[in-house]
Amino acid sequence: MSKNDGKKQVIIGLIISFLLYGLLWFFYLIAGSFLKYTTPDINTWMNIVVTTFGTFFGPYAAILSTLWLQNKNKEEELDKNIEFSKNIINLFLIHEIKYNLNNVLGGKDVFYERFKNEDKPTQFGYRNIEIKSDEFDKIKYELIKYNNEDVNDIIELYFMFETLKSNKDISKFNQKQFDEIKKVYLKNVDKYLD
Repeated sequence: MSKNDGKKQVIIGLIISFLLYGLLWFFYLIAGSFLKYTTPDINTWMNIVVTTFGTFFGPYAAILSTLWLQNKNKEEELDKNIEFSKNIINLFLIHEIKYNLNNVLGGKDVFYERFKNEDKPTQFGYRNIEIKSDEFDKIKYELIKYNNEDVNDIIELYFMFETLKSNKDISKFNQKQFDEIKKVYLKNVDKYLD
C-alpha cells in the first residue's frame, strides 16, 4: 500500500467520523424536541460525550492501527527477504565468486594492485574464458525478486564478470567500461577475498 492509499483511508475515516458525529447530534436534537420539558441528567450527558468520542476517534484509531500493522508486516517481510538473499548468496554463489576473483583475476595481489594504481585501461591480460557464472545463471531469476543491497551488489558483480568475458585484456575496454569494472572490483574484492 502506498502512502497515498494510507492518506485516503485516513481522510475517508475522518469524513465517516464527522458524518456519524453529525448524525448523532441530529438524533439528539430530534429526541430533544420530543422531550422539551425534561432536562437531561448527568448520565445522558456522559452517554453523549462517550458516544461522540467513540464515533469520532474509533474509525480514526482503527485506520491508524491498520496502517501501523501493514508497515510492520512490510518491515518483517523485508528483513526475511534480506536474510533469504544472503543465504542464497552464501550457499550457491560464494564459491563461484571466489573462484572468479582468485583464479581468473589473480586474487587480491594482481588485479587489486593494478586497479588501485591505474586510472586508464592499460594492457593487462586475464583468463576470460575461465570466468564462471553457471550458479548465478541458475538462480538469478530468484535473486531478482529480492531487491536489497546485497542482491544489487551480486548482480553488479556478475555484470562485471560478463563484461570481462568479452575481452582477454583490460586495454580493450573504453574508459567508461574500465571505470565501472574498477569500481565494482574494488568494492567487492575485500568482501569476498580474505
